[in-house]
Amino acid sequence: MLLALHFALSMQKLVDTYISAPVVRQAHVGVLLTEVSSHRVLAEHDADDAFTPASNMKLLVGSVAMATLGPSFAYQTHVAIEGDTLYLIGGGDAHLTTADLNAAAADVARANIMTIDHLVVDASHFDSARYAPGWSIDDLPYDYAAPVSAMSLNENTIHIHITPTHHVGEPVALQWAPQTSALTVVNDARTGPFASADTTDIRRPWNQPTTLRITGTYPLAAASADDFDAAVPDPVAYAGDVFLTALQQHGVTVRHGFIAGQTPPNARNVWTHSSSPLATMLAQMWLPSDNLMAELLLRQVGVFGGGEPGSIAKGAQVERHWLQSIGIDPDTVDIADGSGLSIYDRISPRVLVAILTADWNAPWRSDVLGALPVAGETGTLRDSYSGTPAAGNIIAKTGTLKHVRTISGYVRTRTHGMLIFSLLVNDWVERTPDDAASLRALDTTFLSALASS
Repeated sequence: MLLALHFALSMQKLVDTYISAPVVRQAHVGVLLTEVSSHRVLAEHDADDAFTPASNMKLLVGSVAMATLGPSFAYQTHVAIEGDTLYLIGGGDAHLTTADLNAAAADVARANIMTIDHLVVDASHFDSARYAPGWSIDDLPYDYAAPVSAMSLNENTIHIHITPTHHVGEPVALQWAPQTSALTVVNDARTGPFASADTTDIRRPWNQPTTLRITGTYPLAAASADDFDAAVPDPVAYAGDVFLTALQQHGVTVRHGFIAGQTPPNARNVWTHSSSPLATMLAQMWLPSDNLMAELLLRQVGVFGGGEPGSIAKGAQVERHWLQSIGIDPDTVDIADGSGLSIYDRISPRVLVAILTADWNAPWRSDVLGALPVAGETGTLRDSYSGTPAAGNIIAKTGTLKHVRTISGYVRTRTHGMLIFSLLVNDWVERTPDDAASLRALDTTFLSALASS
């Protein structure tokens, strides 16, 4: 008993040292640390306060999906035909690719469907809301804020490749794939002086939503090209255009192009594509912190709870019911999206620890542990804490927004078994160039001390 008390006191002292550090003294910090074996609270600070979680919000949608949809759930994408109309039916698979649609077009041709009047793209499995409340308009051109649709393709992005030309001031050379008429790419970027900074960026004019402008400069004679992914503003038009091209390449004539619409109930299925199972998708979402996957999963959870079309509201209602089932008052959580991009999301360290505790006690514990980043090894923690006691022993989800730094997960300790923790920092202001490094050093000291305990 005395040893347990001493350990708890040492953990509380560690938390107190963290929150008194100069780099976070003016920030809002919430911490909760529990012991898996005894369920004891070892240390805490403002553990019931509501925080903006950033990508720690993905812990909620992933855990609820495993509990409701099940580890074997997979998204389904279909192509069906009725009369002279072909239907491409989106099921919410973020990882559907151009190659998949090419395979679908080949199957259409093999079925001897060589002439159709219309191609209809059906995204009615989810509602038509492309963005969640509280997303920053600054983020929308970028891949991490791609619009949400049941008919998603290539994570609703195009890949852009930039190379400098031979003279300073000339336009850079641009290539992008797949080729699509769903958006216009305007090249405003120029070749910059030798060894100058790469300032290339993406802009989407507010009054030209289907136009992407590539701006900035890329240095002359750069050793490597610049590659990045840009969000495609209209996923339905994007998928329709790419599939139409694939059909034409396989000899299928589409007389009147593509339109958005819904599939009649008597349409005959021609092609089906299944995503990876949810147990695999969980790692594909949590390891790189994939926002689109989280948003699609929230809407799929909504279909489970309230039928088509899936929506944020329906998904959030299922999440609230699940939180209640694990002993959490759902009124203590504000759910605006699935990814944590929204500044309206609110959750406490206690709720996040409860989610992680439920996962630890669930039959899919190993799936969860395999899906979370590991310090110094995988995912968003791959380049963090290497060469410290935290490396290999912190298994956790990170989160980052302006003024927000969060991390919640599991700690494999040296002598006290597994611990569960949530560390949420809000209202953090980087006042000097050294503050970011100071915060990283503080986190390293804290997490290393946990792992060494």
